[in-house]
Parts: sequence; C-alpha cells; structure tokens
Amino acid sequence: MDGTLTYEFDIQTNTGYEIKVDVDAVTGKIEEANFELYEIGIEKE
Repeated sequence: MDGTLTYEFDIQTNTGYEIKVDVDAVTGKIEEANFELYEIGIEKE
C-alpha cells in the first residue's frame, strides 16, 4: 500500500456483469475499473 485512501465499489448489473471500480478518495479520479461476466447457470446453445 502506498498510503492513499481509496473507495472501492462492486456494481452488479441485471445482465450478470459485475463492475469493480476503485476511486481516489482525495481527487475523485477513477484509478481502476474492471468488468467481469459471471456465467454461472448460463448454458451455451
């Protein structure tokens, strides 16, 4: 850790995506954002 304060959010969408966002608590700038798709229970045709 570098001593900076960070807000971390996990956003779950209705379509099965999860968005992970890290925001600098001082500047408000987005430090990192990742999109993930979970296919649990989804069958491929």
